[in-house]
Amino acid sequence: MADVRAYRGVTMFEAIKKTLLAGVGAAVITKEKADEVFAGFVARGKVSAADAREMARQLAAQGRTEFKAVSRQVEQQVRQIATVSDAEARARLSELEARIAAVEKRRKPAVRRSRARASEAS
Repeated sequence: MADVRAYRGVTMFEAIKKTLLAGVGAAVITKEKADEVFAGFVARGKVSAADAREMARQLAAQGRTEFKAVSRQVEQQVRQIATVSDAEARARLSELEARIAAVEKRRKPAVRRSRARASEAS
């Protein structure tokens, strides 16, 4: 699985979640602002209420489409990062296993010699 170690107390997944939630919050604020702008257009007689509703519907549809596209891109990037992290972790683990095996190989003859000396001394 992905490397979820904390960086400054925040895991990678928490950071991504906060970023996505911030984007959703920005979209809500933008929708509210758009509704406000469209209401102002209607009040000033620049567009009809029906046209304002249609523009708001189109804007919302475009926003959903863009959000889905960005979500797919973020998901792809997260998977790519997780894959790289997994590969790096596996490579580090293999390297450490090789180092441990080398140390154990060097240690065995020394242990045998010290045991032999101990039994000769008894």
